[in-house]
Amino acid sequence: MSRSSSDDEDEEFEDSHSKGQVSVSEAHYVAKGNDKRVHICLCIGLKDEKGSAYIDVDGDPWDKQAADVRKPKLAEHLKPEIIRRSGTLGIKIPRPGQWNVEKCHEWLNANPITDLDCKEFLSHEALRVSTILKNALKEKDTEASAIRLGVWAGPKPYLRLVHCIIDDSVRSQY
Repeated sequence: MSRSSSDDEDEEFEDSHSKGQVSVSEAHYVAKGNDKRVHICLCIGLKDEKGSAYIDVDGDPWDKQAADVRKPKLAEHLKPEIIRRSGTLGIKIPRPGQWNVEKCHEWLNANPITDLDCKEFLSHEALRVSTILKNALKEKDTEASAIRLGVWAGPKPYLRLVHCIIDDSVRSQY
């Protein structure tokens, strides 16, 4: 049985974490409570080998998430990331106080994270989170179709049964 290159990359990534090596981006992400909006901000400007963004909030599965999960807030996420990133890149710290969302995205795209450890962590985390979101959507769709077809999945059918057992007047409504 042959191992794929992605298995080797995952093993290398896990080895670096078992040795206690944490990238600056990972430390920041964890310090902010693994907030997906922080992760989205960290990934702005980063592209994979194919030239596509690490996270496309307008693509699947991110577009199916609530706006508060996939849209970073200007003052809470984007502006602090600009200041943090400018410090880590060693460039003059801009003053984004009056910038709008488009200007913030423009600056972050023009000044992507360059540290290889950070890029590796962000790439793996983006893949991990996207996979989790895709699996959750599949499970939600499966459960919704099962309920539509009358399968007893989830708490609602059982609650209805208990309600019918307890109260005779509601039997005809179910």
